[in-house]
Formats: sequence, structure tokens, C-alpha cells
Amino acid sequence: MKEEEEIEGIKLAKQQQKAEVKRKATPVVGDMHPLMDALPELSDLVSASKFPKHCKISRVKKRVPTNFNQMKSAQKSKVIVEEVAQFHKTISDPFFKANPLAVISEHLSKRLMQERAGEPL
Repeated sequence: MKEEEEIEGIKLAKQQQKAEVKRKATPVVGDMHPLMDALPELSDLVSASKFPKHCKISRVKKRVPTNFNQMKSAQKSKVIVEEVAQFHKTISDPFFKANPLAVISEHLSKRLMQERAGEPL
């Protein structure tokens, strides 16, 4: 057993070394999605520059990160409270109590159709 774990450890180390060499050879810094999420939209910048400085401009709300790890603690707790409320609502639903698998299956099929159509969730 120990020998297999050691072999796996060696393989993992070699894979990490190869990945590091590949990352160093890549001219791009890395994943650009966090940077794109942090920057404002070009249309917001263009529309804001059309108005004089003394006019009040309604600010566009910041995008809430969809990645739970990128959220602030207040955002995380809000999401958790909403999810818990939705969970309690779901388990108390009479249709769910009668046939939980059918309700989950229906929900998943609707969600897949929304994703395929490109609709926001």
C-alpha cells in the first residue's frame, strides 16, 4: 500500500512540474475572468462620459460574484439564508412530499432547457 502511495506522489509531483513549466512558457498571465469581472463594462464608461460632471448619474450596481469563494461574508450569509429558506419551502411542499424524485427531475429538465436557450437563471 505504501509503495502505491509513493508512486502516486511521485507521479503527482512530475505532473505539477510539467504544469509549472508549461505555465512559465505561456505568455498570457493566466485566467483573465477575475480581471474581466472586476473591470466595468465599456458601455457604462461610454455612457458616463457623455454626461457633464455636475449631472447626477445613477450608478450601476456592482456585479455580485457568482463564485462563493469570491463573495464577502455579508454576501455569503445572505446567500445561505436564501438557500435555507428555499430548502425549507421545498421540503414542506406537498408535491415534493408525495413524489420527490419527480419534482427534482422536472426541476432539472426545466433548468437544462433554460441553460440551452441561454436564458438567465
